[in-house]
Amino acid sequence: MRPRSRWAFQHVAVGGAESVVFFWLPAPRFGRETAPVRLRGLDPAARYRGEATGEVQHGAVLLGHGLRQQMPSGDCASAVVHLVRVVQAVGFHQRGPALVIR
Repeated sequence: MRPRSRWAFQHVAVGGAESVVFFWLPAPRFGRETAPVRLRGLDPAARYRGEATGEVQHGAVLLGHGLRQQMPSGDCASAVVHLVRVVQAVGFHQRGPALVIR
């Protein structure tokens, strides 16, 4: 049996308003890109903002394609991604300001 090259653990708030994903890479994989991690428990019709980067992604993409995380270099590298569901403010254009549910 081949050892796992990467680990990811996801925690989702009740209702899917927030999610935290923990990534752990025991050893570097030179010249090989890691596959995205498909998330669970999110609303496919919603959009989610990464708290650290501000990047917004659609729930359907996170569920179907997955979340790709750039890992720091070195052995036992880890990263944490905190996603928060974004709600459009009433009366604003789709690309306008958004409110974050907390």
